[in-house]
Amino acid sequence: MIGNGLSPSIVTYSALINGYCLLGRMEDAIRILQDMTGKGLSPDVLSYSTIINGFWRHQELESAFRMKLEMMDKGVSPDAVAYSSLIQGVCQQRRLGESCDLFQEMLSMGMPPDEFTYTTLINAYCVEGDLNKALHLNDEIIQK
Repeated sequence: MIGNGLSPSIVTYSALINGYCLLGRMEDAIRILQDMTGKGLSPDVLSYSTIINGFWRHQELESAFRMKLEMMDKGVSPDAVAYSSLIQGVCQQRRLGESCDLFQEMLSMGMPPDEFTYTTLINAYCVEGDLNKALHLNDEIIQK
């Protein structure tokens, strides 16, 4: 691409980041993110959310949280994909209180949860034996 006189765009870099994340090559995904910045491009929400999702899929949840902080430090707000990945991760580790905090943070940012987020939380409440809260969330979905 560069040999043909073309410069990679954010879309191109995001595709590379996604590919590395799918392969579990998270260090390479981070390197691409850093290359973007070094070339004067500002990573967008898709770039960061893809990496957060990749960290979650490869059980590197603390790295996912660090990436969330980094993106927010750079003025990029997490999207539903980032929040859903983090919520799924903490629920898998049975950190239900933390998942509720993330859910509330998501709502306070005016971000409507999707079906995936609700389902994750409902399952987590069921695993913890709190059927009342699971049913409450289910009712919330029905009302929307």
